[in-house]
Amino acid sequence: PCAQMINLVTVMHNDLQSLKSKGSEVTLQFVFFDGEEAFKRWTSTDSLYGSRHLADVWNRETGYRYQNCPPQGDKTLGRIDMLMLLDLLGTNNPEPSIRSHYQETHNWYKRLRSIEDLLIKNSGRFGIPRGTTKRIFTTKGDRAQRLWIQDDHIPFQEKGVPILHIIATPFPKVWHKQSDNGDAVHIPTIEKLNKIFRMFVAEYLGL
Repeated sequence: PCAQMINLVTVMHNDLQSLKSKGSEVTLQFVFFDGEEAFKRWTSTDSLYGSRHLADVWNRETGYRYQNCPPQGDKTLGRIDMLMLLDLLGTNNPEPSIRSHYQETHNWYKRLRSIEDLLIKNSGRFGIPRGTTKRIFTTKGDRAQRLWIQDDHIPFQEKGVPILHIIATPFPKVWHKQSDNGDAVHIPTIEKLNKIFRMFVAEYLGL
């Protein structure tokens, strides 16, 4: 996910810079969390160190953080339109399945699903690599499928921030193993997800 975020801002640099120069009320911010894992045993106090700290800081912080971006809330945390968390993406063993977990962001999840539909139906035009025809965004219908996964979104969710949790289930087989290296990365899956994320960001920001 870190590399995917850097790839997105690199590919979309001109569009994002143009949006920034116009002083848009909605901007794209990247956050790279650290300190997720427990030191001893996973609990509410021994885990998510980076995200818990940042959520607390932004919940106290007031005023303008970015020029020409009027706040929608009194605090920085209250001005977050949506937090989209990417996690455990990049492998194809097993093939990733991403579900909708929260009803308040389910409509945006459905946009991701519809973008994937568009890419699958026009794979030749959009250059979708072979071996990625299986659907990644798997939740159908108008209801999210609640799945309780402890992740860096939790401190923000507890403070009222809408969450779009993009995490692969079941977890990759190399998760927390020494074999979790470059050989585990499945490039066609990454490229497909990258295209979906770019189109999603372009639509969300009105580019």
